Order: sequence, then structure tokens, then C-alpha cells
Amino acid sequence: MIDVNEIQKTCFELRKAGVDVAVLTSVENVTYVSGVGVSSHFGTVDCLGKGMPLAIIMLDVQKESALVLAIEDFKAQMEQECMILSRKYFTIFGNLKQVEVVKEFKEMLKVALKDIGLQSYQKINIGIEYQSCPFLICDVIAGYAANSHFCNITDALENARRIKTDREIAVLRKNAKILDAGQNVFNAMMSNASQLSEFELYQALTGAMIFEAGMLIPFSGELVSGSRICEIKWPGGPVSREILPGDMALLDISPRYKGYWGDCSNVAVFGQPNQKQLKYFNTVIDTFNVVCDMLRPGVKCNDVVAAIIDSYGKNGFKIPHYCGHQIGTSVNELPRFVPFDTSAVEENMVFCLELGLYEGAGGDTGIRCEKMILINQNGCEVLNQFQWGI
Repeated sequence: MIDVNEIQKTCFELRKAGVDVAVLTSVENVTYVSGVGVSSHFGTVDCLGKGMPLAIIMLDVQKESALVLAIEDFKAQMEQECMILSRKYFTIFGNLKQVEVVKEFKEMLKVALKDIGLQSYQKINIGIEYQSCPFLICDVIAGYAANSHFCNITDALENARRIKTDREIAVLRKNAKILDAGQNVFNAMMSNASQLSEFELYQALTGAMIFEAGMLIPFSGELVSGSRICEIKWPGGPVSREILPGDMALLDISPRYKGYWGDCSNVAVFGQPNQKQLKYFNTVIDTFNVVCDMLRPGVKCNDVVAAIIDSYGKNGFKIPHYCGHQIGTSVNELPRFVPFDTSAVEENMVFCLELGLYEGAGGDTGIRCEKMILINQNGCEVLNQFQWGI
């Protein structure tokens, strides 16, 4: 079992990268280290925040101490859920008094830098996320600590998130149950409804997932049916379309619950499947089972892909896309099941095994089957319990 927390794991990887102090700015890494499902830029806070991070984390890597700087709007959530005790807040909007957002942020950032002990270093390596850290933060830090050197910590942070903690696994198990609720409704309505539209189906299944979550949650993914199922043109729906007898429908959906993503895919036929549809489906499911039998610590990701290619080839098919990925605070994490990833599967990784076959334009058949899988000491555990739709 894992006996270290997310801050310790992150600092361990950052020390290997030679980092003294780190600034985390991406939603996935702030969520990972804080334990709070920080919202992405959307709606009012995006407009008022003028594109600045809504929450950042300052890490003293050597002391393994952390400080959160977040917008006032997140205060209630932070006080309830945050694993980091040191917290500061800045204002992005004044109802009765004008707020200079950039000035407010810069002033609070300087306070946070002082509290984290940045001035105690004569020379300092500061780790930032190159793709999400705005120039504003780097400019303030450079002015505050003249002997600072910036380095990219993206790889180190990805490494820290690879193996899940017990806390993370518990949240991902709940996400699997949320997905099961939606897929069970998908299967039932495709089997029993006399008349059905994509919008009706999507409304019902996402409602079931929200009910299982016990809170309003966001979704990503697609629901497609009919001829649209035969090609990969993501995102393909739902759209205003009646599902007709004999149509296949494909549901690939990802809910975000407490800052962590789930992901699964399923197919069903509105009526009875034909022989071609069964051949495609059986090829995918037989291959899925082959992979589940081989997944255990030490197996390489590219060897998993080789087994999939071999299984498909026995039925005259080729793989159309990558075959899966890890999941966590990001919906698609490393390592992935691709031919060029030689990473070894490790205990307490959580993968989404994602296999597909598509007939192509003009056809009536497309399959994508995906479930969440936890790697354990001796093999793997499929976390989703829903039945395949065919």
C-alpha cells in the first residue's frame, strides 16, 4: 500500500530535478497537491480573473511545505477540502468597490513568496509549468528574488502523478460507479425504449450520473448513433436525431468528480445486432479480455499494444487508434498504450483500456469499448461493473 501523500511524492520528484521552490499553476497539478477539485476557467470567474490562474500552489521542496493562493470565490471549498493548511486569497471582483485584479494578485503573490521563504535563498532554482505559468508570475518572482533561475517541471509533475495514492484510488472507484450509473441507463434505454432520440438518451444517462455523484458534475465525451458511429470525428454529439431500429449508438463519456476524471465507452444496438456488428464487437471484447489477463506490474505498455495488434490481426483487423491511457486529475495521463511507450505498468496505476474498430464512411458499424482498470500486486481489477451493450 502507498504510505506517502501527494505533497511528499511531488517534492521527491522535484528534488530529483534540482528544484528548490516550485510554482504549480495547472488545474490538474493544483488539484493533485491540494486535494481540491479546482474549477477550470469558465464563465464569470474567467472573465473577471482576466486569464490568471484561479489557484496556484507554492512548494518549498526541501521542507516539503506548501501554500495555496486562490481567489476568494474558492475560499469556502478550500477551507473544507484543502490538504494544505497555509492558504491565502485574492479578490478578482468588488461589488461596491473597484478592484485592480492584477495589482491585487501581485501583492498577494509577494506575500506568499515571503511566507514560503523565497528570500532566504541566495541562489534558487524555481520550477514552473512552462505551458500554464503566466509571465506575470515569473516577472514578480524575478523581481523578488534576483538570483532566481527558472526550469520546466512538467515531466517531474507527471512522474509524481503516475502511481495513485489510496485517497486517489478511492475517488477513482467512486468515479467508476458514477460511470456505471450512466452506462446502465444507456443499455436499458437502447434495449427497451420504443422511440428514442440522442438528446433524450443523453439527458437520462447524465442525470443518473449526477444523482450517483450527489452533486453537479461536468462531463466531456460524445454520444453518436447511426452512420456517425463508423468514423472518428470527435466530438460527434449528441445531436437532434432519432435513433432508428438497427442503429448502433456509442457512448464515450468522462465525468469529473472532486477534481478527478473517469472515462469509459460502450456500444449498443437499438434492436438486434447483425452479424457484421457482432464480428466487430466480439473482436474488440475478446481482445479486451486478452489484455486484462496480461496486465500486471512489469508489463510494458508497448507489449500490450503488440498483443492487441496480434489479436485484431487474427480477425483481419488493424488498430485504428491508441489503446488506452492512465486517468487521474487529467482525463488522459501517462503512460499510454501506444507502440512507442516502453513504460512498465506499475501497481496502483489506473488505466482506461480503450479499444475500437470502425467500418468507415458508408457503413453501419463502429465499436469502442473502454473501462477503468486498477493495477494490483498480482494482476488487475476492472473497476467498472456495467455490462457491455451487446
